[in-house]
Amino acid sequence: MDSDKKKKIIVAVSIISGIVIVIAGGICAYLALRPVKVPDPQKDPQAARKFISSKHFQTLTPQQQNNFVRNMRPAQRPTRAQMDAARKDFEKMTPDERRTMMQNMRKVHMRAEQERLDKFFKMSKKEQLAELDRRIAEQDKRREEFRKRRAQQRQNQQAQKAPQQGQTPQTQTSNNNTNNQNRRRRPSAQMRREFEASMSPAARAKFQQYRQMERMRREGKLK
Repeated sequence: MDSDKKKKIIVAVSIISGIVIVIAGGICAYLALRPVKVPDPQKDPQAARKFISSKHFQTLTPQQQNNFVRNMRPAQRPTRAQMDAARKDFEKMTPDERRTMMQNMRKVHMRAEQERLDKFFKMSKKEQLAELDRRIAEQDKRREEFRKRRAQQRQNQQAQKAPQQGQTPQTQTSNNNTNNQNRRRRPSAQMRREFEASMSPAARAKFQQYRQMERMRREGKLK
């Protein structure tokens, strides 16, 4: 093969390689720059949970992230089936997806808490006391609702412990295990401590000051 043919082959290969690189670069650029389709949290909760556990969630602005998480909250108290579906979706995620989801949720909650504290400490003394009273009333209401749910759960468990006709001990044990798995898990004290520790020093100081004021108001020591 003479030198001219070699040069032509080299040029042709170079041109083809260049075209391939340009096409591949265009595809990558399109995939990277195309608008991210944000699911509707109310219409498709499963897709919303998948979205918040992905890197695409980080492409939203902080305000968009706040709105997305806020819209994930159901308008009414979720049913047992809805809570079970959310738990199963979370268990199906990979460890990286679960970690990403928790990190994204924590950032959103931290921003919301920071905004709430900033707004609270800009209030007058009278407004602060009214806000404390409102928050304390909400906490008491949630505790009472939780107490009633626990009482109903204990009543249901006692009814299920009674031997039923045609039910084997193995079936009773399986039902009890299912009920135990379906119990709503409350945030542990460790999770709350980790959330507080992840705050900035300034935010943590405000948070601790607010907690102290709330405790004193509940005890009647803050007038």
